[in-house]
Amino acid sequence: ERFTPAMPAERLRLRRQYGIDVHARVIVHAGHINRRRNVSILSDLQRLPGVQAVLVGSASTPQDAVLVAELQMAGVRVITEFLPHIEDLYRLADLYVFPALPDTPADETPSIEIPLSVLEALACDLPVAATRFGGLPTLFDASAGPLWFVERATDAAEWRDKVTLALSAGSHGARRVAELFSWERLASAALGA
Repeated sequence: ERFTPAMPAERLRLRRQYGIDVHARVIVHAGHINRRRNVSILSDLQRLPGVQAVLVGSASTPQDAVLVAELQMAGVRVITEFLPHIEDLYRLADLYVFPALPDTPADETPSIEIPLSVLEALACDLPVAATRFGGLPTLFDASAGPLWFVERATDAAEWRDKVTLALSAGSHGARRVAELFSWERLASAALGA
């Protein structure tokens, strides 16, 4: 209920509210600002014509100040303060990216096995470009979207290709995919209904 698609007028209002170009193709990532999260790939995506990359950093975990500065120098919009309505950032975006390195040792993992941010983005009807992190390839068949897998997590050219493809393809019913994991559906499955 909290993570819902925005109507076009709402998307424009949210972009203006957050100071983001209303004509840009907006790519968002929400999460920890550290190198294991592989967010430096946003610098490469920022170079795509007409794209604005936005990183919303977790306010409850340490942030790599050097990485923040590098991203900002590349033109990435970095938000480091707590946002009580994180859903606004999904709702103003055209695409969500989840670039976390999939082969990280267990004691250094950059995310939980099924990243909630991916489900939140899908619920807002956003297509997602992601690495084959954790349980994502088990849960999602990426052959026809709305989730596009990047095979080589640090390959900037592959990221640019997948992001361009995902942006041109649109949502492919991303919200319907997310609804498979709603609390109501999971509770019904657990209760055998």
